[in-house]
Amino acid sequence: MFGKVLNSGTVRHKPELQREQTDHIDCAVGSAAFDGFSEFVISSAEPWYDEINEEFTRAVAEAEQRGFRAEYSKKGKRVFIGHQNGEIRAVAIATLKRGGAVKISPVFTDVVGKGLSEFLQYIEADLQEIDEVRKYYTHIPVLDTEVAAFLRAAGYQSEGILREPYKSGIDMVFFGKMLT
Repeated sequence: MFGKVLNSGTVRHKPELQREQTDHIDCAVGSAAFDGFSEFVISSAEPWYDEINEEFTRAVAEAEQRGFRAEYSKKGKRVFIGHQNGEIRAVAIATLKRGGAVKISPVFTDVVGKGLSEFLQYIEADLQEIDEVRKYYTHIPVLDTEVAAFLRAAGYQSEGILREPYKSGIDMVFFGKMLT
């Protein structure tokens, strides 16, 4: 991939994230059953992304209703929710891509520890049911070292850096995991 940043932003410092160590979160597929989906996504995205707003979350909900296997041009999505007592604690949005890859991005969480590991395992177990998937990939802000560490522990490999793709001054690490 080649890119050229025309108007580079100032490198940002790691935001003060309020994440909780937890041993367990419940996991589900689908955002419709959860109040506060939009608010969680928008507030979690703020340090890392521009243009994730109500319009974005509405578009995700519409794509989710089309189904994960919707025609490629319609880009269906699958939304994964990690929750405790009905409160959203983690969100990941998956999209089938051409060539047998699944993009799991964005990923937002306010938990770490075993709870986050459970969430990642749940996502992968669900996606394994899809025929012909050969790779999972995601991109995580370079400054989000906690989530990057969990991905590495789950077998994801760093494949490159995307320079400021979604917000001025915020670079992303591209992670991939090949399935055998």
